[in-house]
Amino acid sequence: GRKIVHIICMVVGGGACLSTIFIVLFASDSFQWINIVLALIGKCGASAAFAIVYIYSAELFPTVLRNSLMGVTCLFARLGGMISPYIADLS
Repeated sequence: GRKIVHIICMVVGGGACLSTIFIVLFASDSFQWINIVLALIGKCGASAAFAIVYIYSAELFPTVLRNSLMGVTCLFARLGGMISPYIADLS
């Protein structure tokens, strides 16, 4: 049941973030509030998807190893967040 909710959150959040491009390129300055609303919807969708995938990944691990493996996955997630600015500078 969480897969469908996760997919919906990702699609809505990504669609809202991508649609902000069209507001910036084609709309006048009086429609700037739409850009803010779409960006907030995209941010909420991404945050909801992250919360869902965190719960979902905890359900995948066996009970005996759950705490250790969730710690390892969080370690690699934070490590990826620290390395990503340097990877972006490589190009």
